[in-house]
Amino acid sequence: MLGSKFRSVSNECGNKTNYFHTFGYFKPKIFMVLLINSSLNHRGIKGRYRSDECGGTYFNAQGVYSSPFYPDSYPPDSICLWLFSTDFDNKIKLTFLDFNLPDDCSLTYIEIRTGYYYSWPVATRECGSKMPPPIVSASSHLSVLFRSNSSQISKGFSFKIEVLENGCGGYLGNPTYTLTSPSFPFTYQRNTECIWIINANPSYGLNFTFLDKFDLETTVNCVNDYLLIEKWSSNEWVQVQKLCGNRLPPFFQIDIHKARVTFRSNDNEAVGDGFRLRYNQICGETYTDLEGYITSPEYPQNYKRSEERFS
Repeated sequence: MLGSKFRSVSNECGNKTNYFHTFGYFKPKIFMVLLINSSLNHRGIKGRYRSDECGGTYFNAQGVYSSPFYPDSYPPDSICLWLFSTDFDNKIKLTFLDFNLPDDCSLTYIEIRTGYYYSWPVATRECGSKMPPPIVSASSHLSVLFRSNSSQISKGFSFKIEVLENGCGGYLGNPTYTLTSPSFPFTYQRNTECIWIINANPSYGLNFTFLDKFDLETTVNCVNDYLLIEKWSSNEWVQVQKLCGNRLPPFFQIDIHKARVTFRSNDNEAVGDGFRLRYNQICGETYTDLEGYITSPEYPQNYKRSEERFS
C-alpha cells in the first residue's frame, strides 16, 4: 500500500486504553494505516502523538540511559518508554546509578516489565529516593516506562543496561512461569548462580511443581549444589525449601505472592542435569483469627477464569 520502502513495525487491534507505543528508529516519517472491515462496527480509535527526546527501541544495546534533561529536573508530563531486546538465549540487566523521584507512585513513577511491554505483567513500579535493586530480565526483552505528572518534579534517574550472554534468573511478575537450570535437560555448568525474584499479584499465594526430573549433586544439608526457595515474610527472606539430590520433590505452596528461587553450583566435578520448576499463583491467605472475611480474587471486580483458592 505504501510501497516497498516502508516496513511495518506494529499491528494493533482489539480494545486498549492508555496504550503507548514508541518508535526508536529515528526516521523523519511514520505512517499509520487504518483498515476497516465493512461487516463489523466498532467505536474506532482516538489517540495523541508526540515527539519526545527520550525512550526508544534498542537491540543488543549496552550503555547508560536517563530521564529527560538529567541531571537537571525532567519536564512535567513526561512519557518515556525504552524497549530493550537481545538475542534469544541472553538476558538484560538493568542497574540504577541514580534515582530521585517523588514519593507518590500513582503520579510519577518508573514501571519495569521483564518482557516485551504489553505482553508481560509489571515486575516493579518504583518511585521515591531509595535506590531500587538491579533487575535481570526473565526473557530476552526488558521494558522501562517513565511517567511524570504536571505538579511533581525531581532530579530524575539514570540507569545502566548490560547484556548477559547465556544468562539465567530474572525478575518475574507473571501469574505462571517455568524456571529451568541452565542448559536443562543437559548438564548444568559449575560455579553458576541463578536468582529468580517472583512478585505476583499481592492477593495471591504461589504453588510450585517440579516437572520431568530433578538432578543436583547430593550432599548432606545440600552444602554444594542446591536449589533454595524462600518467601518474603516480615520484611526478610525466610527459607521454605533447600533441595538437592536426584529425587523429584513433591509440589508445595506458600501463602504469599513474593518468593525468591536461588540455584547455585560450586566448582566440584560432580554436576547433574538440573531441574524444571513451574510456579503458578493461587488465591488465598492463612487465617489465624477466630472470625473474618474471605473474598474472591480481585473483589469487587470480576474474578478471572480457572481460579483455585486455598484458605
